[in-house]
Amino acid sequence: APGEEIALIGHSQGGLISLRLAADPLVRARFNITTVVTAGSPVGHLPVPDDVAVLSLEHLEDPIVGLDGTQNPAAPNRVTVSRSLATEGAWRPRVYAGESHDLATYVTTAELAAADPAVAGIAERLARVTGGPGDVVHATTFVIRREPRG
Repeated sequence: APGEEIALIGHSQGGLISLRLAADPLVRARFNITTVVTAGSPVGHLPVPDDVAVLSLEHLEDPIVGLDGTQNPAAPNRVTVSRSLATEGAWRPRVYAGESHDLATYVTTAELAAADPAVAGIAERLARVTGGPGDVVHATTFVIRREPRG
C-alpha cells in the first residue's frame, strides 16, 4: 500500500540494483524504501539517501566486493559486516571465489551478523517490513540466468 515500508535485498549485482533503486528519485517518489541489504556487492561508490539504512555483507576473500575500487564509507546509516572465511576453524591458505561469493555462504554470514549490536537497527527495520507472526508479507524474487544457446 502507499507509504508502506519496503526493504530491498540483493546478492552480487542484485545488491547494486537494490541500492540504485533506493537512491533513484523517481522510484523514491512512488515507493517508501527504508532498508537495503546487500551481499557480495561492490557498493561503496554508490550514494545512499540519509533515510535509507544499508547493511552490506562482505567476505574478505570475495573478489567481487572490491570491483568498485573503494571501501564502503562510514556513515550513520551504513553498516558493513565483513567476514573472513579463511580464518574460521582451521586456517586455510586459499578460499575459492565459488565459495566466497556463494549466496548460501552469505546467508550464513547474515545469520551470524544478526548477533552483532551494530546490525540491531537494521534488523528492527526489517522486522517492521516483514511484520510479526501471522502477518502476510509479499515478497518478489528475481533470478536471472544465462542459458546456453542451442
